[in-house]
Amino acid sequence: MSTDLVIKEIRRFLASETAEVLCIKGKWGVGKTYAWRRYLGEAQAQKTLKAKSYSYASLFGLNSLDDLRFAIFEGKVAPEKALTGPDVESIRGLFDMGTTVGRKGRSLIGPIMSAFGQGDLGDAIAKSAFLLVRDQLVCLDALERAGEGLKQRDVLGLASFLKEQRNCKVVLLLNDAAMETDEQKEFERLLEKVVDVSLVFEPTAAEAAAIAVVEGQPIGERLRKATTTLGVSNIRVIKKIERLSLRLAELLAPFRVEVLDQAIGTCALAGWAVLEPDHAPDLDFLRTYNSIVMAMRDPGDLAAGAAEAVKWCDLLSALPFTMADDFDLVIFDGIKAGYFDEARLLAEAAKLAETFRRGARDSAFDLAWKRYHHSLAVDDNEILDGLVAGARACLADISPLNMSGTLQLLREYGRDAEADALIPDYVAALPHERGWFDLSNHHFGEEDPIDPELAAAFAERLKAIPDDRDPEAVLLDIASGGWNDPDEALLGKLTADEIEAMFLAAEGPNLRRIVQSAMNVARHETESGRALRAALTTALTRIAETSPLRARRLRNWGFTPPAPPAPGL
Repeated sequence: MSTDLVIKEIRRFLASETAEVLCIKGKWGVGKTYAWRRYLGEAQAQKTLKAKSYSYASLFGLNSLDDLRFAIFEGKVAPEKALTGPDVESIRGLFDMGTTVGRKGRSLIGPIMSAFGQGDLGDAIAKSAFLLVRDQLVCLDALERAGEGLKQRDVLGLASFLKEQRNCKVVLLLNDAAMETDEQKEFERLLEKVVDVSLVFEPTAAEAAAIAVVEGQPIGERLRKATTTLGVSNIRVIKKIERLSLRLAELLAPFRVEVLDQAIGTCALAGWAVLEPDHAPDLDFLRTYNSIVMAMRDPGDLAAGAAEAVKWCDLLSALPFTMADDFDLVIFDGIKAGYFDEARLLAEAAKLAETFRRGARDSAFDLAWKRYHHSLAVDDNEILDGLVAGARACLADISPLNMSGTLQLLREYGRDAEADALIPDYVAALPHERGWFDLSNHHFGEEDPIDPELAAAFAERLKAIPDDRDPEAVLLDIASGGWNDPDEALLGKLTADEIEAMFLAAEGPNLRRIVQSAMNVARHETESGRALRAALTTALTRIAETSPLRARRLRNWGFTPPAPPAPGL
């Protein structure tokens, strides 16, 4: 059923004075309750709501018909409080009404106190309270989640009673797909006898975005476009993404509009991945996704299981998302945690703003790749020439992954000479920082290996830049995680004297951590690992020989001094 027709029918129902039962079905999360509240609020604001009072009752956890009757009574409010629900004033009003119920003005103070856990609610009192429920609008939500003691047929009977005997309008919100098959058949049979109008709420992504994202928000248009492109139709998910997006908009207010545009798109993509994992690409896949690298893949050559990722490429190609940069990764982490690291976010936003200022995001290199992805009319040589020219125009702004993908495409079509000529110019244009040339800092994987010539150039450049890091700081980092080849190479250059001095100078809990980290690296059968092992053994043996207590502590940390040579040898 068209969502427009569903909305039109809800509006008609709210504006009508006729007692009737409306049923709205839909899967969990599609936004039945949210949509109902939105159009109830709309009718309230426009004063088209005809009901004299309103009650909302969720059946989740209710175990008897008396529980439900009292929940309807307890939730009774005036039309102007339909969205805010009961408060002290409305409770006082119920109490005043209760004094007129029953012989000799019997009071309903018992049920009122029971609502606050102050008394015992008996069946007779609950029924007395229910006498006050008439001529009102009643919403019964989550029928499929009622307790075992409350049967659906009893709920439908109560809905019919409210309509026929109490002149009430009743709306039922439910997910009938969650019911057991036999239970569902019986429920549908009874539903036909009770319900006047039955609707199926199943909005498209565009309809869900239009319902969930309020008009007039500064991020509204951006967010609706992003969730619609992704095909997110779960209103609950959209609302959670909206909350995170509004927080990003608040934090990024000082920056260029392009920064916020990217943030909202990334937030929608990551939010969808985290909140709907069964329908969205995995967040780890998004972290390593690269449109240029994916364009180089032949689906027939993918390893087992990797083909699953290919289905997301067409979807991602419709977004302004070619790969996750450092700014995107901060947002990914924030979405997963539920909050953002503000300092890190603002630092990366400043870098991104500078990139936009230089126009690097609309560079000749990006435009060349867009021609490859988005046009079949362009000649092959024109595309390849454009890639070479675009790369040369933007050397300092191209990531190693994207450069590697470009080189591989050039080689595939016989342009090895041009690919080789790009490499030294690219390496020379990159920042003079060791981290740039450490391949472990980039997201190359088995499916997307780096171009061999580019890897060799990076290795040479890495050797040429002195590694002036503090060995103790490196060992502490290793204690918190793993290590890479440059870490091992740095430690392998240490002399026994340097290691001994470092250990003797260290104090506190870090001492044990750096000693054990060094021993872990020294177990590696590599040139650097063996060099470290020799120097480390000498340094620790010297320390152990200075006193029995030092030797004891080193043994507890895993170091056993080598046995002395046999006499006479």
